[in-house]
Amino acid sequence: TADRERFLLRLGVQEALGQTALFDALAATPGIVDRETKGRKAIVLFTDGHDNASTLNTFKAVQLARSVDVPIYTIAFSRVADRLLPKGSMRPGMSILARFSKETGGRLYSVADPAELKEAVIGIQGELRFQYVIGYHSMRNTWDGAFRRIKVELGRKGLEIRTRRGYYADP
Repeated sequence: TADRERFLLRLGVQEALGQTALFDALAATPGIVDRETKGRKAIVLFTDGHDNASTLNTFKAVQLARSVDVPIYTIAFSRVADRLLPKGSMRPGMSILARFSKETGGRLYSVADPAELKEAVIGIQGELRFQYVIGYHSMRNTWDGAFRRIKVELGRKGLEIRTRRGYYADP
């Protein structure tokens, strides 16, 4: 939302209860995204990456989250011990968060201190400001609800592209 007061009000009523149903929350994103509101949209998830109460498995949660057509940017709070992992590897909870972000066209930011948190927020803000929307019309006329993969390639070197993995051909 662009309404700062509304955002702060909603943030203030959230209560930490000790159990995290992270996959269930991500799967619920289709129900909280206002499809009528025009303009850029994104979901920013703040988490430590631990899920200890979900009823959904990872596969089903990813499937539901990517049906929203809104990128999920994850700001994951990491531990100092995470920095000691071999380069390119991450703890299991973080790899699942990376998958959610990648499947929806977002990005995972791992932060360990306030300076990194600020960098992550600025990074998300910049990505949303400079994103492009490309339209696509499938030549297939079967709307069977199946997930259809898409691939976007750039002909120019030195640019980075991030897209969602595909779309659902909803009837």
